[in-house]
Amino acid sequence: MAALGCWSPYALTFGEHQLKDLLVPGLAAASLVVAMVAKLAGAAVCLTGRWKGGFIIPLFFCGAAVGQLLSNTLGWSSDTVFITATMAAAVTGVMKTPLGSPLVVSGMSGLALLPTALISSIVSLGLSDRINVIGSQRSRSDENDNHGTATAGAAT
Repeated sequence: MAALGCWSPYALTFGEHQLKDLLVPGLAAASLVVAMVAKLAGAAVCLTGRWKGGFIIPLFFCGAAVGQLLSNTLGWSSDTVFITATMAAAVTGVMKTPLGSPLVVSGMSGLALLPTALISSIVSLGLSDRINVIGSQRSRSDENDNHGTATAGAAT
């Protein structure tokens, strides 16, 4: 973590309070990529080292970095709408929470951008439906859902 912290200060915290520094129009693409990679690496080190912390707020942070990067690259004027949409989409892609993620993003941002965040979350869920990043997540399909029938048969 010390090496990551020397490389980028974004690796050292969840990122909720660092968002204001990241969301500067025209920020260099390299700065956004470094911030995103450092945040993901820091969260991975914390999770694998069993340190306190999680990955939801770092995912919001990375979604904001991607949104700002794309907004700067494409020259879109409504970067706030795009950034909140990518924040919600990033968390939904991993957590599979298409209703909760837009609500949290709208609450965090203090903006009434729920419709765009909800649309991006639904699209993200559709695109990542078969991809499971978290090994303990239950599958949403009936073919992989046993509901404990294998253990019930073994006990008899």
